[in-house]
Amino acid sequence: MSAPTLLWALWASALPTGPASDKDLADAFATVEARCFECHAGSNVKGGLRLDEMSGWLKSIDRESPVDSELLYRMSLPADDVDAMPPKGDRISEAAITSLQNWIEAGADEQAMQALLSASTARTLQRRGTISSLATRIGAVIERVRPSGGRYEGADAPPLYRVSWSHNPVVPTSEQLERLMELDQQTVEISFAGTGVTDELLAALPKLPALRRAHLERTQLTDAGVAALVARAPGLEYLNVHSTAVSARLAEVVAPLEHLQQLVAFNTSASRGKERSPFASLGQQQPRRILGVDGASRRAVLLRETSLETYELLWERPIETSDFDCRFVQWLGDSPPEGEKPSGLGDGHGRVLIQVGPDQLIEVDTRTQRVVRELAMGDHGGGPKPASAEAAQRLSTGHTVELAPEAELIERSEDGTSVWTFKDLKRFPKGFTAAQVIERTARGQTEAESETETETERQGAVVPAEGRAPVVLDPNYSLEVAYRGDVPLNSIAVGDVDVTTPGDEIVAVDEEGRVLVIRRTASGFVTETIATTGGELVQVAVGNLYGSHPGDEIVAVGMAEGPASESGLGAIRTFYREHSGEWTEIAYLPPTLVETVAVDSRMATRTFLATCSDGRALTGFIDGAGGGKAVFQMRVQSLPMEGRIAATTVSTNGFFVANGDGLGADLAWSGTDLEVRERYATPKSVRRLAFDPCVGLLLADRSGELRLISFPFGSSPKKSGPPLRGAVLVDIDPEAYGAEALHGG
Repeated sequence: MSAPTLLWALWASALPTGPASDKDLADAFATVEARCFECHAGSNVKGGLRLDEMSGWLKSIDRESPVDSELLYRMSLPADDVDAMPPKGDRISEAAITSLQNWIEAGADEQAMQALLSASTARTLQRRGTISSLATRIGAVIERVRPSGGRYEGADAPPLYRVSWSHNPVVPTSEQLERLMELDQQTVEISFAGTGVTDELLAALPKLPALRRAHLERTQLTDAGVAALVARAPGLEYLNVHSTAVSARLAEVVAPLEHLQQLVAFNTSASRGKERSPFASLGQQQPRRILGVDGASRRAVLLRETSLETYELLWERPIETSDFDCRFVQWLGDSPPEGEKPSGLGDGHGRVLIQVGPDQLIEVDTRTQRVVRELAMGDHGGGPKPASAEAAQRLSTGHTVELAPEAELIERSEDGTSVWTFKDLKRFPKGFTAAQVIERTARGQTEAESETETETERQGAVVPAEGRAPVVLDPNYSLEVAYRGDVPLNSIAVGDVDVTTPGDEIVAVDEEGRVLVIRRTASGFVTETIATTGGELVQVAVGNLYGSHPGDEIVAVGMAEGPASESGLGAIRTFYREHSGEWTEIAYLPPTLVETVAVDSRMATRTFLATCSDGRALTGFIDGAGGGKAVFQMRVQSLPMEGRIAATTVSTNGFFVANGDGLGADLAWSGTDLEVRERYATPKSVRRLAFDPCVGLLLADRSGELRLISFPFGSSPKKSGPPLRGAVLVDIDPEAYGAEALHGG
């Protein structure tokens, strides 16, 4: 046995083991889902381990010798071990590991685990909008148990609740009902179906302004009880009083409900009342239907609700492809019986788009079971090529759009022909696991929503997630993509670093320590990698530090390469272009990690300021006196500023700095030292600063907000969207006075 395995075996032998309860296993699975699925589920599968499928669990455990299970071994390693899983963040708890070990020792019941996996899949589908809200029992829901036995279940998305006492022999007390006030803005559905609830108890309910659906069927409630509920829930859209003691006056009782869409009054005096009831047509509306995928029994189902928690199976179709989990289904609309026009009523059947294999979509009429259309996915514009799709959506035009793992959007006509392909999704962060909104506008723009909940893009422009309005590009400006890389850029700056070509260049540094110079040519943007430092570079600044040399210099800060990075030492690197055209680098290793940098090339000193993680400041310049090789000069001093500096930029008299505690300062030179000239308030999450004397100070924070402090006119905030990683002020528009703001995602 290897040393690491022995370590795990000794650790495991000390754990208290025993039969794994369903709750213990569910709690352990929830921990794994929260901590591990980001890297081991869906299309994002690292190391070949997929934990959202049963096959992945079976490959990572050892039924014969649970202590030799690779999954448990990796979870038990210390956080600093290179093989530890998860590699970052909180460790998997000892209780969760013990529960998983107990499950394996008990034989690794596949049915129990598959039920948890199916529930996870249902939650994912529900987030994507591919199954109905308040889904069937396919998926596990948030459950909070009260002493009265009432169930609190997640509805559309936490923190909305469905509160149910249905078929419960324990009748809640008025005091227990009053406790619903805690959830008065969150309760969207409530049920007392089949209970002994009384009119007096309903009068004890608090105001429930968010309530949309109420089930009172099979109770002894009268008009008085219904009136009490109507007074407390004026937003009701669905009310079921099937088999209750309500009278023929029910229509008058519910008349105040302006939003009521469906009233179920079967087997009551109200249903035998006047023929021309104002709610007669509502009773003919289509009952709630649920389209879902049951992973445990490997089938797609269409259900229709007949009463609370009672469903009629309208249609089912087995998913015959082995070792495949259907990723999506889509309801395409009702299909009336042959010879009839669509009316919205019908018998509940319709057309369904469903994935039945990794590279196969079919459209099915649920009434006839006929496959209306079959679509083989994977034609990437260059001929048939089988490929697994991550998501698909039928557009109103009849075309289908699919999202392929190769980060491509493919639009197909009704006969399956590829009519359009968009291959630039690789620039999106973390890839895509769903495509809820896919649209191609007349201008050829695309919009796709990522389930990673980080950000989305529209034709190269950063737009926020969570359904917020996208950034609108001024029609007077054109948008061009200057560079697309394979790793995130940490910082950008603009300056004339290459005097051999006209105009300024864009300088960028990335997580792999590359220094990039991006320039515009007659044929478009060209990128030159002038250095690969080996350690991550976190910020870059541009300015004319070397007075005897034409053009600007580049100053980049970050981690040192090699052994220095292991010691936590920072690095300051300057790059400038010699007359010969070669790029020259001068490196300096400060005593601690450098986090921000700004270049002041206006004065004779031509200095720059770099701030360190320990609160110290480094000021330096390139000395080119004497015409010899440039020499890097550096001075260390303590800043007159509390807290760790989060951002730095040049000011009129020196430098602006801001810490992470909401405090900024204007530092001015006093001899060779920097002193505080003025203090001001900043956002606590400030990430970058930029300054222009004609405009003011621009602050970019992690919440996606830009604040412009105009001198002396005060503050003018501007919402921008997702977290901002950089900001620069440059004179983009020569027709306008001052500077414009650019931010990099």
